[in-house]
Amino acid sequence: MIVPLLGLTFIFLIFLSFPFCWQTSLANFVPHLSHLHARFCKRVTDIGVRAIASSLEDLYTLDLSFCTKLSAHAIASLLELRGGSLSELRLQGCYSLTIGGAVDHRRPPGLDPPGTAGRAIVNALRSHGPSCCLSALDVRDCGGQPPRGTPYPTHDPFFIGMTDMGFRQRVAGYFDRPACWNNYIERRLVHQLRSETQHHHDVVQIP
Repeated sequence: MIVPLLGLTFIFLIFLSFPFCWQTSLANFVPHLSHLHARFCKRVTDIGVRAIASSLEDLYTLDLSFCTKLSAHAIASLLELRGGSLSELRLQGCYSLTIGGAVDHRRPPGLDPPGTAGRAIVNALRSHGPSCCLSALDVRDCGGQPPRGTPYPTHDPFFIGMTDMGFRQRVAGYFDRPACWNNYIERRLVHQLRSETQHHHDVVQIP
């Protein structure tokens, strides 16, 4: 029997299989998880991403780099649900996601046309308007990017959409902008301060 880890807020997984059962029930064990790193977890699927998005309401940073079974629809659903709270999303090496419009010969046949995931990401972020919290997006080495190390060109629709929302391409495929402030962030900060104050009160030793 697995006991819920109510106080755990950070999980770092790497080169692990990340079993399907964990993908769909993670929130039951760590309901207050705010940082999840699942780099190279090849078995993470769209179902897992949707479960994470729908269940982990406190999720602040998510790293799905080199998870190669993800679709544009799943990432769009993630951002539509958590765009008001998620601050950092890393998708490096997710070549199944066609971010830019460049022809990518690494893509297996049958995947979405170039630019599909890029449009889905931009539209999902725009749906939140000024309350969108995302401030860092890593799409290096995803599908549709120019040759390795080459920035997305300024005429690419994904680049245009991101810059319209205040993002800058710091390095090839990595976009960021100043941290955003919204009502969700304010509530979370107040809750965190109250929790820390209560914890300090509990550990004070009275002579």
